[in-house]
Order: sequence, then structure tokens, then C-alpha cells
Amino acid sequence: MPNEPPVLVLESDDAIQRLLEIVLRRDGYVPVFVRDGRAAVRQSTERHFDLFIVDVTIARACSKLDLGAASASSIFSSVSGLSYFSGRSC
Repeated sequence: MPNEPPVLVLESDDAIQRLLEIVLRRDGYVPVFVRDGRAAVRQSTERHFDLFIVDVTIARACSKLDLGAASASSIFSSVSGLSYFSGRSC
């Protein structure tokens, strides 16, 4: 499919990555997987993503590592639309 929208996926679990890849490709997306917050920041500065999917536990760990608001801004500014879903409150 031409112009398949890229999706940045921050997920460290191989099984979850495989599942997300199947679902996203089936729906016409091109997933780009990263395993940590620093890699997500790096990828987000190198290209535009239409969607960012994040493992909430990794996001919490990244904030404890103090990646900083500037890093989070660079990720979120690279996506055209952003939705956040979590089963728990922070």
C-alpha cells in the first residue's frame, strides 16, 4: 500500500512486539520497534510518525531516568495525532 503510515512502538517484550506487528501490518501500518526511551527519542527526531504506542511501564522507567520534558516533547511533536490509553492511573 502506498504511503503506509509509520507507527513508533516502544515495547521491550518480543511476544508483544510480534503481536503488534501482525495487527499493525494487517491494518496497513508500518511499525518501527524500539526497546527503550532513548531509542524512541532518537527515532522520533529522525522521522515523522503518525502514531506512537508506548508500554506504560517503560514510560514510567524513562521518567525516572530523567529523559526530561524536552525529550518527551520531541517524541510527541513527531506524531500527528496522539492518544493515550492506560488500564491504571499513575
